[in-house]
Amino acid sequence: MAIFRPDPLAYLTGQLSRQPMPPSIREAGAGGKFSLDGTVKPFAGNTIICHIDPNSRAHRELTRMQSALMKGPHASNFTFLPPSSFHMTVFQGISPNVIDDEEWPDGIPRDTPRNRVSEILLDRINSLELPGSFCIRPRGLFGGKSLTVEGTGDEHEAALRATRIALKEATGIRPADFQCYTFHITLAYLLKWLNTDCARQVIEFSSELHANFAREVPEILLGSPEFCNFDSMYHFVPIRLLSSRK
Repeated sequence: MAIFRPDPLAYLTGQLSRQPMPPSIREAGAGGKFSLDGTVKPFAGNTIICHIDPNSRAHRELTRMQSALMKGPHASNFTFLPPSSFHMTVFQGISPNVIDDEEWPDGIPRDTPRNRVSEILLDRINSLELPGSFCIRPRGLFGGKSLTVEGTGDEHEAALRATRIALKEATGIRPADFQCYTFHITLAYLLKWLNTDCARQVIEFSSELHANFAREVPEILLGSPEFCNFDSMYHFVPIRLLSSRK
């Protein structure tokens, strides 16, 4: 099971980007998910995710890890998501970030309102038989911002990948990163590129936090995939559970 993550030092210091700031951060009036000071922006779209059960040990420990990050080195350079939003994306839908036609659903005009796109996509995937649950395990805390995960064992990883294939074929959405997508649970977004010393401190702290988390939560049980609409990164509204198979 391959993990496709960039080198965290190169990512945190902006070596992998030609932009003056991380991709989700933009000045007022320039789009993006968050403003320069971390204020959440309107960002409407849809997606297929598995929420982390708010009553689970995994959610409790994720919240604890996020709280540590908020008090940790260089925390002011990140903006943190509300724990109620914690989820693992199974397959992306549409969002203002979509530029490439390959990542827009086949046969749907680009000016179609989000809610109408959601109706069409739900109709396309209505007959799919998807797993009723997945089991994942933590693999690392990437750059103080997201927990890298994978299916627990070949069976669960294969089920996740097969689900993505089925959703790609049904929706007509062909993500550019489809073959190298890494499952993750986002806790925070980086607001600005760090210098090398700061980045190394964040990476070291992330390694310590992940080691503690993995001891407490070696596995995370996820429920059925959920088709959700969202208006920002703070809240994902379930429209329909997609599982029809146990």
